[in-house]
Amino acid sequence: TESSRFSREKICDDWSFVRDRLSNDYNVGIEKNGTIVLPMIFRSRSNNSSYCETKKIILFIENNFGVFDLNKGKWHIPLSYQDLSILDNNLMIARKGDKYGIIDFENKPIVNFEWKSINPISQSNYVIVQNDQKQYGILNLVTLKLTTPCNYKQLSRIDNTTNFMVTNFAGQKSFISFNNEPLLKNWYDEIHTVYS
Repeated sequence: TESSRFSREKICDDWSFVRDRLSNDYNVGIEKNGTIVLPMIFRSRSNNSSYCETKKIILFIENNFGVFDLNKGKWHIPLSYQDLSILDNNLMIARKGDKYGIIDFENKPIVNFEWKSINPISQSNYVIVQNDQKQYGILNLVTLKLTTPCNYKQLSRIDNTTNFMVTNFAGQKSFISFNNEPLLKNWYDEIHTVYS
């Protein structure tokens, strides 16, 4: 039967994703109370756990991303970005062309589209940014200033601490804080972290 051909996954309230079980793609549509609002030509970010809270869903076709507003039943941000991902309930990491920036849910730029990459640092108001010279730094999302300048070949957070392992362009490693304060006096050819 036609009803068994389609699978539905509740988004929240009266809204659901709808998929064609006979199709080999992962495309979804959106329906409200059984009425199709968007056709089954979109993909969605499966890791977005805040759909119900924000009532906004990131959808995309190929490399065109936008945000659909469930409250209004229409596009909140048109399919005008090459990538979108939710940073928190107010901000999204967006890509235009080959540059990343940060926008709010009103599509207002918060961080200019000047970065080769932007990666969130969980449970913080900071992101790791990479410039065109492939150098990494840390950007504070409250002050919109670099707390750690883009001087590192590699930069990675040490578990859930406020410390980072960094690698300079000579290949040596050390540890720093969010604010680029050195935690070791020297640089080393090799460093290993050990957990108990």
